[in-house]
Amino acid sequence: MKQTLHIFAKDARRFWPEIAVSLAITALFVRIYPNQWLTQAGLYAVSGWGGFAGPGGVQLLASVLSVLVPVGWWILIARVVHGESLVGDRQFWLTRPYEWKKLLAAKVLFLLVFLYLPFVIAQLVLLAEAAFQPFGYMPGLLFDLMLVTGVLIVPLFALAAVTSSFARMALIIVGVLLGFIGFGMLSAHFAGPSVSVPSKDHFSIPVMLCVCAAVIALQYAMRRTWLSRSVLIGLFLVVAGPGIGPGNGPVDRAYAVRADKQNTPIQIAFLQDANHRVTGAPVEGDKRVEINIPVLISGIVDGIVIMPENVRVSGGAADGAQWSTPWQSVYGSHYVSDTTDSSISFMISRSVYEKFKSEPIQLQLTLALTQAQAGEVTRIPLPATEFSVPGFGVCSAERGWLAAGSEITGISCRSAFRQPNLTYVETRWSNLPCSGAKTEPDNDMQGQGVQGAAWAGNFDTAPAQFSIASVGSVLVSLSNSMRETGVRNRPEEPRYLCPGTPVTFTRYMLVKRLQTDFYIPNFQMPTKVTPDGYAQATP
Repeated sequence: MKQTLHIFAKDARRFWPEIAVSLAITALFVRIYPNQWLTQAGLYAVSGWGGFAGPGGVQLLASVLSVLVPVGWWILIARVVHGESLVGDRQFWLTRPYEWKKLLAAKVLFLLVFLYLPFVIAQLVLLAEAAFQPFGYMPGLLFDLMLVTGVLIVPLFALAAVTSSFARMALIIVGVLLGFIGFGMLSAHFAGPSVSVPSKDHFSIPVMLCVCAAVIALQYAMRRTWLSRSVLIGLFLVVAGPGIGPGNGPVDRAYAVRADKQNTPIQIAFLQDANHRVTGAPVEGDKRVEINIPVLISGIVDGIVIMPENVRVSGGAADGAQWSTPWQSVYGSHYVSDTTDSSISFMISRSVYEKFKSEPIQLQLTLALTQAQAGEVTRIPLPATEFSVPGFGVCSAERGWLAAGSEITGISCRSAFRQPNLTYVETRWSNLPCSGAKTEPDNDMQGQGVQGAAWAGNFDTAPAQFSIASVGSVLVSLSNSMRETGVRNRPEEPRYLCPGTPVTFTRYMLVKRLQTDFYIPNFQMPTKVTPDGYAQATP
């Protein structure tokens, strides 16, 4: 223990500049980051940051600092580990001699004091600044520490242990980043369009943590540099390799349940008339064609929302020729009980389109769906100050920047460590600015207001999501926020939320994920496609 403390004290004296830089970056991050909440509420003028006082400047500065914080950790880890280099066999510290276990313990103690402790304090301060109870989120804090340790700190420690200098370590990090970019490009080439897979990766981070920790122990105990480097290269291949190849498998596993005609939670009908037609547009430099099919959605019971996440399409012609696509993402659709017009889009290669566009085909669309059930409902009269929404986060009235002046033009929210459960936010807009006494929407719709609604959150149940900050923004993009004015030089103006207007937060709980099929006999593709996507097939 005495030798461990001696090495720790020596490192603290020797690397005080690196310690000071890391602490300064962390302190500045804690000081700047909460100003985002002021800018969202239209109070950025009091932030006192001169040219960065505007919303864009604060966002940019906070983003830069969120990158500089781990960069400061990188410098700190590299310097303290390279202080007693583990590469080679002529290190001066071998003649002291230092016991490797005590040397390793001193380095770990150094990081606990000068990296982890400031980071934990910063997270607690951000929680308090965001109006959360800091010690009520200890599970999220511990889980976030585990993620940061597995993704950043221990891998950086391992890389420092197998390199002799900061420059060599930097070259390896650049090589790793380029490698991941290359693997990503290969994955995009082989897998085609992106897919949405709800299941999280519970494999990579624990493997990275365990393997990197083993490499660190191996280097300190035996200094077998090439063996350690080989293990890290193997880890890189194991983590990055599964991303290459077709993306059908993960979707099929996540949406394993098949719905038959009697048990499907949604009815889909092909919709084609004078106002609804199939359209197509070229994408990816004309290598692919995006086909958009209008559909009628019905059959969803009250309190249920159905979200199509992915689509897979196959088609067959009368002569027996067939084609199929891999799974492709479907973005932004939430279907509730009301019958509604919608559309389903998918991409096919240009060669398939040219081959099958001139004849009717039998089209089969397989949808990967998420089904959720409405749960707890919170209804709050909109206050002019911040307000807490149980199970969702802390929200505030968002003020306008230009023409809206001090009027409320939206709602901004934040949550601790993770996004909230999927929530439907609903309120009513006023077309006219709100006077001090007005508490109801004012427009031409019999006093009922114009609906504003948004979906926010997700179904991730982990206590935390990987982040340098303990508090994150929740996107609440209310619909119908702008209205047409009919004035040429001022085509749109914002709508307003009046203080006292009820805002409803409805939480949704995951029920199941499933697949369902949708058939269109004698389907005719658009005979032409144009960049604007308005080319239509003849009904």
